[in-house]
Amino acid sequence: MSFLDVDRSEFENSLLIEGSENTSSNSIDSLIDRVINKDAPPLSTKLVTPIPGACVKALTKNGEKVFINICHTEDVPYPKGLTIPMSIGHQKEVSDNNGVACAAFDVAVNSRFFKNNCNELLISTIIEGIANKYDIELNENGFRILRNVKCKGKINPMNIEQRPPKADPRTKPLISEITNEDEELRKPETHAPEFNLIKVDGPRAYYASEIDLKNVSSKEDISLQIGEDRVHLLTNGKIKYLLDYCFPEYVNSDLCNAEYDCDEQILTLTVPLRK
Repeated sequence: MSFLDVDRSEFENSLLIEGSENTSSNSIDSLIDRVINKDAPPLSTKLVTPIPGACVKALTKNGEKVFINICHTEDVPYPKGLTIPMSIGHQKEVSDNNGVACAAFDVAVNSRFFKNNCNELLISTIIEGIANKYDIELNENGFRILRNVKCKGKINPMNIEQRPPKADPRTKPLISEITNEDEELRKPETHAPEFNLIKVDGPRAYYASEIDLKNVSSKEDISLQIGEDRVHLLTNGKIKYLLDYCFPEYVNSDLCNAEYDCDEQILTLTVPLRK
């Protein structure tokens, strides 16, 4: 049994946020597109009132309440790869249960994506998007979803740009023409290994995973990165394995453990949950 060094670098920088303004003339992306493509026609917009989905109460660094109305509509594109398109509305004022005025934001994502991914990762990404757009210091860990409340205040209509879907840079065309020379120079394809993931409950709950890496004879051929919510694995050798998946919950990457059994060719991960 050999122990594998794990790169515990965070994956937050790889999570891209594609936010659209309520007014398309203020969109930075649109301005860049117009500067680069001067002759390109302007992007059309569609006035949409998103459907309320969930209301999140967050806190600023100073302890002030901020309400985030997570809404959804099919007019926001479904995410491609690591990009989560979203429309972030303007700051408005609502009242809490005590009648105290608080800041609030409407944020729209794709309806199908919302129904399957309304979790801590999505909420943290939205909080990061609001903080970056409005230069507000929000506590990414001090939030909670309000029960039986889908929105605070009235959802405002949004002008959502009708952009063509962006290609995922990690994907390739389904059909491409290659020459004999291209065939010789083409890199080996990667394969997704078989793996399992189970949660072990208890005072020190953790996730355990076994990854089957057939034909990988040494731990030196394994590159493993574990972040606060994701595992990324890549191997070298006759068969190149590529595995990238998210944990259902945030984990403590500093206390993770990885062991590779060279005989069985099984990589075992033990990753505690973040408290």
